[in-house]
Amino acid sequence: MKAVILVGPLVDEYEVIVPWTLLKAYGVDVDIASFEAGKPVRGKRGIELELVPNISFKDLNSDEYNIVVVSGGYAPDKIRRDENVKRFVKEMYEKGKLVISICHGGWVLISAGIVKGKKITGSRGIWDDLRNAGALVVDEDVVIDGNIVSVKTWREFPTFIEILPKILEGVKKE
Repeated sequence: MKAVILVGPLVDEYEVIVPWTLLKAYGVDVDIASFEAGKPVRGKRGIELELVPNISFKDLNSDEYNIVVVSGGYAPDKIRRDENVKRFVKEMYEKGKLVISICHGGWVLISAGIVKGKKITGSRGIWDDLRNAGALVVDEDVVIDGNIVSVKTWREFPTFIEILPKILEGVKKE
C-alpha cells in the first residue's frame, strides 16, 4: 500500500508528521509531495520539516497510490491553485481511492471539485467555503463519506488514530 502527503509552505507541521508516522506504523509506504522535490518545506510554526518532499506535484500519478493525505495549515490555499494537485486529487477520488483531508485541507478538495453532496468536516474557518461548494458540513472530529475521510483539526487526532485501522481495512488495493 502506498500513500502521498501533499504539503507546501506554511503547512501545519503536526498534520504532516502525525499522518506520516501513523501510516508508516501500519506498513504503508509514504511519499511527501510538494511544488519541488528535494526542497525542504517550512511549516506555519516556523519549523523546517525534516520530511523533505521526494516527489513534485507535476510527477504525481494516481495509479501509483492508494491514499492521498491533504495536510492543513495555510498551505492548502497555495497548493489548491496547482493544476497537477487538482487533477491528482480528483483522479484519486474518482478511482475510489482514499482521500484524507485535515483541517484546511478541504480547500484542496473544493478546488478539485469533489465535495458537492459530501459530508465533510474541517476547520471552522473553511466551513462557509465548504458549504458554498455544496458540501454538507458536519461538526464532528472525523467524518467518513465514501472514500473521503475528513478530520476537523490536529486536535482531533486521538479520534483519527483510534479509527485509522478500520479505515485502512477498506483501502482499495491494486
